[in-house]
Amino acid sequence: THRKSMASTAMGKVGETVDLADGGRVTKKITKEGTGECPPLGSDVKVHYTGRLEDGTTFDSSIPRGSPLGFSLGQGMVIAGWDRGVQTMRKGERAILTIAPEYAYGNRGVGPIPANATLVFEVELVDWSEPSPWASICTRFAIAMVGVVAVMVYVSKNPAQPPS
Repeated sequence: THRKSMASTAMGKVGETVDLADGGRVTKKITKEGTGECPPLGSDVKVHYTGRLEDGTTFDSSIPRGSPLGFSLGQGMVIAGWDRGVQTMRKGERAILTIAPEYAYGNRGVGPIPANATLVFEVELVDWSEPSPWASICTRFAIAMVGVVAVMVYVSKNPAQPPS
């Protein structure tokens, strides 16, 4: 049902830098160990983070807001470098994720983040939980319904012509 996380091969120890993708395109350096298991893909995770450019300029942080960011792991809701890094973390773990542009925003700038920027995130995995099996069923149903509506709209705009 859930694909396994990368945790078994890419955990690391405090102070050690671990390569998570393509020869250093995403690296993780643990600053505080966590406990328990790593979240499998599809899990609902909550993280506190501070994002910085390589020159140290902070561009975003959940800390001042006092509320961790929640997302579904491995579902493309965040940059690919986060999906890679967070799946190797344990609850309570803090780490520094260094993410090359290919695993971040690439050649497009976003807000204060320039194009082709390598990003450095301090991330803490606050909590995670397995998604409800109903979440997957509801998602599949919603996707199927969108397809049905699209076909209905197409048919209504392109009525069948009788054979000539």
